[in-house]
Amino acid sequence: LRDATLAAPADGAQPVDPAHYLKQGLPVEFHVRPPSWSNWNHDPLCNIREGKTGKGRVVTAQASYVNHLFQMRQDSDVYASSRFPWAAFNKAWLARMMYYAAGKVPQSFGTVTVSGGMANAMCSGMPDGTAVMWEITDKNGQKEAAGKSVVRNNSVSVSLPALHMNGRHVLALHALDGNGRTLDYTAKTFMKQGPVLAGIKDNKLFYKEDEEADLSVSISDFAPGMSLEWSLEDFSGRILESGSADAAPQTSFKVPLKSLYTNLGNVSVTLKQTGKILDTQRITVIAQDRDKKRLVEDFTPSLWHFGTDIPQEFGEAVDRQFEKIGFRCYLMPFRRMGDLAAGMGVGGNYRGGGDMFCGWPQKNNIRAQQFNTEQSRKAISDRAEKWARNDRQLGVIHDALCDEPNLVRPGTGAELDEHPDNVAEFRRRMTAKYGSIGNYNKRMGTAHRSFEEIGPARMKEARESGRYAEFMEWRNFNTDRWCEIIRTVSEAAKKGDPNSALSLYNSFGQGALGGNDYWKLLTKAGLGFSQEYTSMVYQGSSPIYEFDEFYRSFRPDMRVWGFTGYYFSRDKSFFQPWWFALHRYGGFTWFAAFSGMGSGGGGAWLNMLDYTGAYTEDAKNMQESLERSGLLDGLGKVFLEYQWAPNDIAVYYSHNSMLLSFIRGKETNEGEIHAGGPLRDYFQSRHNIRYLLEELLYQYDFLAPEQISNGRLNDRKILFLPGISAMSDQEIASVRTFLAKGGVAITDFLPGTHDELGMKRAASPFAGEKNMVVLGKIFNDKDQAQRQQIFGLLAKAGAKQIVGSHNAVKVRGREAMHFADGNMHIFAVVRNQTRSSDTLEQTFTFPVKGHVYDLRAGKYLGKTDRITAEVPHGEASVWGVYPYQVGKVEIQAPVTVGGGRDFTADLQITASRGIPGKHVFHVEVLPPDRKARFFMKRNLTAENGKAKLIFRMAENDPEGDWLLRVTDVMTGVSAEHRFTLR
Repeated sequence: LRDATLAAPADGAQPVDPAHYLKQGLPVEFHVRPPSWSNWNHDPLCNIREGKTGKGRVVTAQASYVNHLFQMRQDSDVYASSRFPWAAFNKAWLARMMYYAAGKVPQSFGTVTVSGGMANAMCSGMPDGTAVMWEITDKNGQKEAAGKSVVRNNSVSVSLPALHMNGRHVLALHALDGNGRTLDYTAKTFMKQGPVLAGIKDNKLFYKEDEEADLSVSISDFAPGMSLEWSLEDFSGRILESGSADAAPQTSFKVPLKSLYTNLGNVSVTLKQTGKILDTQRITVIAQDRDKKRLVEDFTPSLWHFGTDIPQEFGEAVDRQFEKIGFRCYLMPFRRMGDLAAGMGVGGNYRGGGDMFCGWPQKNNIRAQQFNTEQSRKAISDRAEKWARNDRQLGVIHDALCDEPNLVRPGTGAELDEHPDNVAEFRRRMTAKYGSIGNYNKRMGTAHRSFEEIGPARMKEARESGRYAEFMEWRNFNTDRWCEIIRTVSEAAKKGDPNSALSLYNSFGQGALGGNDYWKLLTKAGLGFSQEYTSMVYQGSSPIYEFDEFYRSFRPDMRVWGFTGYYFSRDKSFFQPWWFALHRYGGFTWFAAFSGMGSGGGGAWLNMLDYTGAYTEDAKNMQESLERSGLLDGLGKVFLEYQWAPNDIAVYYSHNSMLLSFIRGKETNEGEIHAGGPLRDYFQSRHNIRYLLEELLYQYDFLAPEQISNGRLNDRKILFLPGISAMSDQEIASVRTFLAKGGVAITDFLPGTHDELGMKRAASPFAGEKNMVVLGKIFNDKDQAQRQQIFGLLAKAGAKQIVGSHNAVKVRGREAMHFADGNMHIFAVVRNQTRSSDTLEQTFTFPVKGHVYDLRAGKYLGKTDRITAEVPHGEASVWGVYPYQVGKVEIQAPVTVGGGRDFTADLQITASRGIPGKHVFHVEVLPPDRKARFFMKRNLTAENGKAKLIFRMAENDPEGDWLLRVTDVMTGVSAEHRFTLR
């Protein structure tokens, strides 16, 4: 029982003395712990007490967390390099404690002493002749000796054999009854004196590309004739390199790291004398660029895992479960090097801190978690730099501002931020922008006597007066401040870790009271990555979450891994990975590995594994989905290697129009959307045109006012304006220029009725524009007549479908994508299971003619520009159209290779004509049993159809017949090559 749950038993719980049975049998000397161990709450022997309650006996201990009770829990980094089996010894000790508490140890071991090559254990209640099995384990977990003794005169003695390894060992004793069942168990540590490795140090800590690890070793009791040998292992224990170094009391040596595939390696250093091993120690080295390269450049499932409070052996078990499902990265480094030791990549910890950047409830309009004073901004910057520096050695894939960052908490109505320093900064910026208070008053319709009189503009006053300009200026200023403080965190994090890529976790969408203007957020806040709640959380049922395409439109260079795992089903398991991959997300992040068993912050409905580490139904479905899709076998990489093909359509993005819609409506809280009104029309119209265009098999990009004013409409044929009521004169001029050159605009209502600050214009600036079609109602993807009308207008404007289909107006739930690299084309149609239930076969026409391949089936379909197919329900069809047919995959590689050497293979496809384009090869290096984990596979980019595989064969890989299998993901053509490992 945890101490806090013991409610004053009648006899009281009393501390036990150091020689008590309960404090024997645990080799705590192997516990890696701080110097202040005796006072540390993680010490499993700290404050052990026993008492009685009713008829039972209670054993309690002191621990910071219930998960740490009675356990030798190491610092997480220790698990990466050490091989000592803490868990096995811990379980044996806990078992004897349970039997003691139950009164089931009438025969028991007492004190154990080790001296002069003999070990002696006192025995109680054990008759003479009782068998005692003994075993000696060294500090690296290796069994050095074992044997049998018997009890004589209430004690048992063991003559310790000569041991080669110096340093600590542990002697374990098991007393057995006549049937071989354990009567009692105990363990005792002892030292074998002699020269040892006094320490190993990584002198550099940070490595990339072909840099070598710089290590130094110190030897205690050094003597001539000693030697040092080292080996480099990958996370799985494969020995990739080995060598030797000159032995001296202090010596340094280099270890090549180029053979590491994942970030983490372990260097094992052995001290020898006259061929005998005296000591072996290990140190973790990390090449920080490996995981980022392999995971950011490929499709990567990630997840939020259990956290720190799980035992080592359980952590290792669930790591393998996640690997089998297909997960390759943990969201945050809960176990730091322990996560890397699983072969996983890791994301970084929070750089901004949840205490500062989450949208906490506020008591008034002054943000309690303020970032306005110079002192607070410096503290935020210093913390971001410090935390980035702490994570830098791990080589994190990305880091984060915090989880669910928001200026204001969604669902609340605080009008932040009226902090005095923020208001003062607002006045300074208005002075710089307008020059004089007269100019300001004229623009706002106000009568202030000086800039010192201006201040926060609240929604109530703006709605009552009908003057919206000050409100919109104030809200945009606070958005700027939000983006600026995020940028401060990003820049500070880069000081701590030059490879930092700051990401958002779950920004909750666009809102009037928050800081999420996505154009500014994605282009001015210093972000380099993102993890988002997307439309895949609610799958189309919440318009405010429909901001996925802002990332593609405004930051096509940015990797986004969308969160998922909520409200899940088997259908979603198969659809959502395809949706993420085909929208060029770098992957997705599942919440969570385990989120509890009940309600209130988590529950079984979120779990990938149950509390025993077994698969949930979601885990089974996800594994099947990822295996069936081939996304991890190179197909997901194809969509990242190829770029979006240009499209003809732009959709207007206007944060000012959202602000104006909000202030003209009746909503009062962030994220609130009423069933009717201007704000509902704004979001719903934009939401609907997105799905309407996609289901008509077109693609589009959002364009922000800044882009439109800078001429980004020049390469578009048609512009959609959903709810665009607020436009500057410059925006209007740019749209008019677009229309005058033959461009077409389609809008729900006449746009630009107000200027960019919500001041109503006397007349519509677009009245009578012949190339502007005004529907007079919001866009509606479910309105069949409107679908037909929009389809006709698109065709008339010369916009081309991604793939042609005559029945796209009637058929729902499809979305088409076109990826291109030169004259190489990939087309895909994904089918949303929530919007489609038909069983139709469709004929699709490609805009180019060529040699067509079905990438999922790996099948050649002939030279054509047309195919007929039924897109699988809740999945995708993918076709490649190339200027040539692929004949075969050629492999040039040796037929024998030695362990510890690179196996090198030149790979290429043969084309029926011309120089091949960019391909992706899925490569498998299969051992004699033909079973291979993920790190024995590669997805290689093959420019001009050529790639080189360099694969380090390990010194301890099994010898015999190996197989290299290479599949061209773009065609399904494959080849095999056998070789012998000697």
